[in-house]
Amino acid sequence: MIKTGKTQSSPLSFAELDTAYRATVYLMHLRGEAIRLRVDQHSPELSKFLEHAQCEQWAFISAVNPGSELLSEAANAGRHRKLLAAVSSQKLVYFPGDAVPDTGKWPIEPGLMLLHINLEQALSLAQEFGQAAILTGQRNGIPRLHYCSDQIISALCP
Repeated sequence: MIKTGKTQSSPLSFAELDTAYRATVYLMHLRGEAIRLRVDQHSPELSKFLEHAQCEQWAFISAVNPGSELLSEAANAGRHRKLLAAVSSQKLVYFPGDAVPDTGKWPIEPGLMLLHINLEQALSLAQEFGQAAILTGQRNGIPRLHYCSDQIISALCP
């Protein structure tokens, strides 16, 4: 296991990735309402939405820029279409979303907020698309950051 340094595909160190994920607004487009989420920060709007949707668990997953390595716009668009197809084939309920970094150093990343999905399912789907981390939560409205591999976890928490 790698304990320090950079990810296999990302030019950023694990600590830099963690900081970047936490310095991002996750904007969910839920039935005409835009809800802004931040890692580990309670969202009353999200709690209300989840209660209304009778949803206990959710996840925000993107398919673009796998391993936090920048790809072309065309490549990312194709990856997003494949994520939509995978989610549709699994008959998952989803809403569009965007990961919007606080700085302009990284592009906005489109993703999907999936409802009624457990952590294991969400991590498996994210791993299929080469993602380093996902945002998940329960009805309490507190988004949590989860890393998609033991390698990343061990590097962040030696």
